[in-house]
Amino acid sequence: MTPLPDPQLGDPVIDTRLLGVLLHAKSPMSVQAMATQLPYDHQRVLLEMERLRDAGCELDHNPQHGMKLIHSGLGCWADYLRAIRSKPGIVEVYQRTASTQDAARRLIADRYDSALGALVVADEQSAGRGRLGRKWIAPPGSALTFSLVSRASSPDDTQAVNRLTYATCVGLADALDHWLRLIGKRAEIKWPNDVLVDGRKIAGILVEVIHDRRAGHSAIIGVGLNVGLTQNQLPDEVDEPGLRDRVTSLTMLGIQADRLAVMVKVVQAIDHALDESRPDELLDQWRMRSTLIGRQVRLSCDGTRYDGEVVDLDPNLGLILRTASGTMVHIPASTTTILP
Repeated sequence: MTPLPDPQLGDPVIDTRLLGVLLHAKSPMSVQAMATQLPYDHQRVLLEMERLRDAGCELDHNPQHGMKLIHSGLGCWADYLRAIRSKPGIVEVYQRTASTQDAARRLIADRYDSALGALVVADEQSAGRGRLGRKWIAPPGSALTFSLVSRASSPDDTQAVNRLTYATCVGLADALDHWLRLIGKRAEIKWPNDVLVDGRKIAGILVEVIHDRRAGHSAIIGVGLNVGLTQNQLPDEVDEPGLRDRVTSLTMLGIQADRLAVMVKVVQAIDHALDESRPDELLDQWRMRSTLIGRQVRLSCDGTRYDGEVVDLDPNLGLILRTASGTMVHIPASTTTILP
């Protein structure tokens, strides 16, 4: 559970500018073209490429067409994520850990206020979890699983949890549209914490508020996003009936993208949404992407079943449901399950 080597207090182990050029290149680039763009001399480009390889990056060099990044290595993620974020913060990247939520919780306990804004990423989680205690399963290399540390005003701050959840959903959906628009699709949000494409779940969000005696109240925002997940990696139907019809990923949608490139877009979009000072703007964006508004649904809340039409979302009270009798009911997210 030790994070990968992290030069948090020293110089980066890789050249983040060169990695950025390779990540965003639409086609292979010659060493000379990279040297001119940076600008570096030819020898330095070759040296920095070796450092990228040492950090786990796979590079393909074609003498005729140039250099192409096949995939980024986890060993360079912390450096690059720290370089591109607009806000300062600790970045930890794990090969494997129980849960990024738990790792973020330890950061808060150890670093107090300096943990605010921290980003914890894992290639694999042995005990990843979702809302209402559900498991989040993602084979190594198939998903982005990470947690962000934010601020909460109280240990039972339902309003903060709701706002952080829908802001994160909006930011995540906006980032995914960068790739989805290429295939004529758009990310949608299923209340309270799922992002869907074509009715199938591509991402989920979990927000937990904790209290630390020294750090005060903090919120940990957990995100799981399927990037390279394939049908062959899903559990058997016997173990998870119907899962293959409920889940998707960028790869399943025919989109090939480097996980670090996706991570960059997603983290920047979520950071932007969390900093949005106009909550009404976020709610409007949530409504535009909602899969439930205007639909008849069946819900279970605290053991009681509700049937009705979803009218709206209230940031404090949850889903607003109009029952068959015409009564308006507020359904909180924390104890509600949407039934088939």
